[in-house]
Order: sequence, then structure tokens, then C-alpha cells
Amino acid sequence: VPKIFPHNPEEYSYEASDLTRSVNRNLGRLKMATKIQIKHSGSGMVKNGFYGFSWTYLFFGWFVPLFRGELGVGALHLLFTVVTFGLWQLIVCFLYNKQYMTRMLTNGWVLAGSDSENSVARQVLSISSVN
Repeated sequence: VPKIFPHNPEEYSYEASDLTRSVNRNLGRLKMATKIQIKHSGSGMVKNGFYGFSWTYLFFGWFVPLFRGELGVGALHLLFTVVTFGLWQLIVCFLYNKQYMTRMLTNGWVLAGSDSENSVARQVLSISSVN
């Protein structure tokens, strides 16, 4: 009787194709946004910052900037969402957290997580470390 399925797991040969690796890498981007503490260098106020895909923006759109205190950005996003019949919301959910963190970090906020968390956040946000 020919052996169709080997009983020894080591006999299996797994090799992912380039397409499979690409799909897995892109699906990894759709996980929940990563939270990191940020601190205002002048006032000492601490709050949460985020990087990665924004499910919140996907579902709530222009309300997210309003909830985060960015009234002008929220109004602009509402305008773009209406003009593009919602397509804006589908695109910006990939970009919003990075844009938000960039605005925070250029307005006196600094990363306040652990060294490893800050390192990962710097890499994802494409910012250099401060020496």
C-alpha cells in the first residue's frame, strides 16, 4: 500500500511561495494598532499614541480626529470623505495613526515607552532616534 500521508511530521516539507509570504506580510499590517505612551516635553502630560493600521478610523472615520482633539483635521477628513463618497476613509485607515503620531512628535511630544517599544515605534514611524 503506498504511503500517501507520512506519519512522521518531519517528513512534511513546507516551503512558502513568494506570494504566500507577501500575503502574510500584508495581512500582518491589518492587526490592531500598537499603543505606545507619549509625553509632552513641556507640560509632562502623558497620553497614548498609536501606530499601525487603524480599525477605529476604518469604522468611525472622521470622528477619530475629533475624539483625539484635532478639530481642524476632523473637519478636513469629513470634507474628503463626503467628496470621495467614503473612499477616503478606506485609504486613510492605513495612514492615520502614522500621520497622527507625526503631528504629535513634531509638536513637542516624545515617545515615553520602554527602550524596546520606542525602538520599534521609531522604526515603524520612520523617525531617527534622538542622541
